[in-house]
Amino acid sequence: MNRIKFHVNARDSVISFMYPQPSRSDTNKGRRPRSQKAFVGPQPNQHQHKIHGRHTYVHKDSLPSQPSQNSSSGLPLNRKPPRLDRYGFEFEDELEWVEYILFTESYKEILSKRKLQWTTAVEADPDFYSVRSPKLKRYIRKGIPQSLRHVVWMETIGARALKAQHVRLYSKLIHSQLPPDISDGITVDLHRTFPGNIHFQSGKIRQALFNVLAANAHRNPSIGYCQGLNYVVGVLLLILPTEEDTFWLLQCLIHQILPNKYYNKDLCGAQVGIEVLQSLLRRQDPVLTEHMKKLGLPWTLFVTRWFICLFADVLPIETLLRVWDCLFYEGVKVLFRVALTLILQNRRELLAQQDMDGINRVFKRLIHEQNVLQCHDFIRDIFTIPDSLNIRQHLAIQKHISLKYTQMEVVRASIFCSLSGLKLTFSCMMELSKYPLDSQVCTMEIASFSKTMKELELKWQTTGDPVKMYQGLKMPQFAIVDIVTSTCQESFQIGNYSCLKAEYHLRRAIGFHLVQSYLPTILIVVISWVSFWMDVDSVAGRTTLGVTTLLTVSSKASGVQAEIPQVSYVKAIDIWMGTCTAFIFAALLEFTLVNYFWRKKSVMPYTRTPTTTELQELQQKQGLNSERILMASTGGKPSASTLENGGIGNIAMEVCLQPTLGTYQRLAQRIDVGCRIFFPLLFSLFNCLYWVTYLTS
Repeated sequence: MNRIKFHVNARDSVISFMYPQPSRSDTNKGRRPRSQKAFVGPQPNQHQHKIHGRHTYVHKDSLPSQPSQNSSSGLPLNRKPPRLDRYGFEFEDELEWVEYILFTESYKEILSKRKLQWTTAVEADPDFYSVRSPKLKRYIRKGIPQSLRHVVWMETIGARALKAQHVRLYSKLIHSQLPPDISDGITVDLHRTFPGNIHFQSGKIRQALFNVLAANAHRNPSIGYCQGLNYVVGVLLLILPTEEDTFWLLQCLIHQILPNKYYNKDLCGAQVGIEVLQSLLRRQDPVLTEHMKKLGLPWTLFVTRWFICLFADVLPIETLLRVWDCLFYEGVKVLFRVALTLILQNRRELLAQQDMDGINRVFKRLIHEQNVLQCHDFIRDIFTIPDSLNIRQHLAIQKHISLKYTQMEVVRASIFCSLSGLKLTFSCMMELSKYPLDSQVCTMEIASFSKTMKELELKWQTTGDPVKMYQGLKMPQFAIVDIVTSTCQESFQIGNYSCLKAEYHLRRAIGFHLVQSYLPTILIVVISWVSFWMDVDSVAGRTTLGVTTLLTVSSKASGVQAEIPQVSYVKAIDIWMGTCTAFIFAALLEFTLVNYFWRKKSVMPYTRTPTTTELQELQQKQGLNSERILMASTGGKPSASTLENGGIGNIAMEVCLQPTLGTYQRLAQRIDVGCRIFFPLLFSLFNCLYWVTYLTS
């Protein structure tokens, strides 16, 4: 029976009608039996439509009418033509088909513009896509024309050169005998690969899929066949002209783009990638991470499929190809950007869910949202929504994790000895309330990724030191005091996972801070006490000394604060600097008080007549006779000879002009004398309390 189908030309994006095509039964086609167990990828005969499942708000009356079905049209009555995109994926939902048509119409203008720009660039420089450059990177991010996509992929990833080096290898590999278990695994997954695509319903492309997967298993015995590869190879077969090109592009993808052992039997590389994504999410959105932790739902439950299939069975096909354009040129970081963008764009919906079913619904829906269908906008989002600095910082973790040197030796039938060379970068959350006299405890945890405690329990080595440090290892700011090991477990909704914990006890080296912070401020405080020995009338000198020392210690405190992390609580160095500033400020206030008392009452001279006793003391001092003394004591007038000899008149004058201090002046002097003792004693007491408190606690 004949039927019409829509076909979109892959090169110029023109929608056309093509018929006839062989009919296929509609009975239970594309439905998974209820008794069939869940599978990581699509189930056999289950339609996995690349651009369907989104929420579309199109009024029923606005839908285009179907072609009239009468006998003259050649169409069977009560039959609708299949709705296919240009890659062969079928739409069963009419609203979704309308949405795709609208998107295609709006996207054609972008494709035409990009094709013109690429054509101009290639005509100007035939090696344009063969040499890496910022311009090529910018062009790839904006989209590769479909007519050039397979050529650019092969060139940028190095597959064309690799193919030229091994001319007959592929034909040799596909004629080699496969182990039965690998052959059976590939055969089973052939029918599960894109059952909703019209091309994969034919035996020709399925045979090509089998050949590529079999050749890859021969060339990479450590990988063999891994679920997820069938979807990756399936998409490549839709784009590349030959299955041999698909094979060599797959080799470059596995060995050059993806992390080491990404597709081995244990999926170690993919698991490492998921751990990196979790680390990125902890920094990018700690609120969402804490929410998922409270629910007991690790990200592994929801994003594993993304990384295993490289989003091949997740994103709409047009969006997927744009993502792979960037992946083949920029590397694995693109996968993390895509995953972060999908999650962060739907963080509100995820935060609103309170159970696993709700989280599952959000994850099933987020890959079908309108912003994902609009591939041009989505590619722009993946390079703007995730923070670029955090991406680079956490990708360094994956670069440092080297599974390249892993060796496995079977010691007994049930005991394995695993030796792994790992280079890891950890961060340590420090408590700085005692800085710079602090000690820190930094923790390193090693946990099981996929095995619960019923299957795997981790334990430290019981003989010798489980954690060994390099001899002579030194750090510029810390000294390693001790390393304490222990076991722990992490509880999730799906079970408990074993983990190992190593606590590194560190003590900060204080020598630098003694020389740069403590000793200079002590000297500044002591210098401020010099004003206690200066004359009270030296207003300018004492004021200058006090203000200068105050500004100096304030500047020193600002310099110290600029070199340490900013925290919201008080640190030990803050207490020290604050106290030193208070002592200097108190010395300045002391001078203000002393100067006030000193000027409160002026010097008052004596106006009385000196007594006989005072005159006798002066006589003994200056050798005066009794006559002069008597004359002075009786108030008589001195004789001429007496005046000529400078007699008692001088004595009386001396007694009358000798000044005396008032009560406030004597108080001011006593304050100065007291501060000479009080300030050093109080500062010494503060030092004793400060150093004893922070060095012994």
